[in-house]
Amino acid sequence: MALEMDDQVQDYNIGSEEKPHMIKLSKGIPLHYKYRYLDLLKTYKDVFSWSYDDLKMFDTNIIQHKVPLKSGMKPYKQKLKQINQLLLPSIEREVKKFLHAKIIIPLIYSKWVANLVPTWKNNEDIRLCVDFRNLNRESLKDNYQLPKMDNIL
Repeated sequence: MALEMDDQVQDYNIGSEEKPHMIKLSKGIPLHYKYRYLDLLKTYKDVFSWSYDDLKMFDTNIIQHKVPLKSGMKPYKQKLKQINQLLLPSIEREVKKFLHAKIIIPLIYSKWVANLVPTWKNNEDIRLCVDFRNLNRESLKDNYQLPKMDNIL
């Protein structure tokens, strides 16, 4: 699957030699549109996060997100699942990146516990996901669902 995708896209650097910012554009885009896309992306490249450090850290005294939960529910603690020992160095590296960028913070006690689910990215790096199925079951649903992608396009 990854090979098929690589045949259909082309890499472009919209950054500099010292600090590259790589993007992918379809090979099927007409040349005059491709140059317009590249100019647009170069103009606004500062609005994208190119690394975890580019993500903005918000003061939790000002901004907080709370998941609304159904009344009377009990917090769920998943049993710890075994992780392949060969993945541990990659997982540790990724967690350290998250901690350094302040995307996550250490907690000693939590009412909810969910397992990490490591998955592979197309570039063979590791992506850390969290199994939130139990939390999703107990959360209140939005009154207004997001529109389907077909309706947006």
